[in-house]
Amino acid sequence: MTKHLLDLLEFLEHDLADTYQYLKVRSKISHLSSLYDYMVEHSREHASQIKGKQASLPNMEFDDSTIMLFQKNLKQMLVEYLVDRADDVAVVTKMVDTERLLGDLYGSLSKRFQTIGQAYNGLADTMDRLARDEDDHRKRILKELESLKLIRDALGPREE
Repeated sequence: MTKHLLDLLEFLEHDLADTYQYLKVRSKISHLSSLYDYMVEHSREHASQIKGKQASLPNMEFDDSTIMLFQKNLKQMLVEYLVDRADDVAVVTKMVDTERLLGDLYGSLSKRFQTIGQAYNGLADTMDRLARDEDDHRKRILKELESLKLIRDALGPREE
């Protein structure tokens, strides 16, 4: 799901950059050209950051057949070894071994989930940074708007 979401966000940023580029070419207001360039550049940069973050995410796919095979082999080993065993020490020792193997499995899954968690914390940091960037862009555009309003107030409205 996450990789699909990041693909979608990367597409959104590229598409927005393309839209700003199109508007720059089609715009009748030439003095906004640098603002369009700014928006194109930053949208493409965001797309690049999203793509880079996606490449750093660990693979979350998991083949559950691996655990099912582990379970089958573990159970088979237990039954074959213990079913006719009369030695209580040997039976309990095999149980200890079984719990160690299960503990190793859970330990390995824990490490994997910790890696995934760290990657998602990094992804959250990237999304926070992009949110702040968008706010900075909005503030820059607001300054442009204020400048235009001041000029318009000083000179009067433009003829279209």
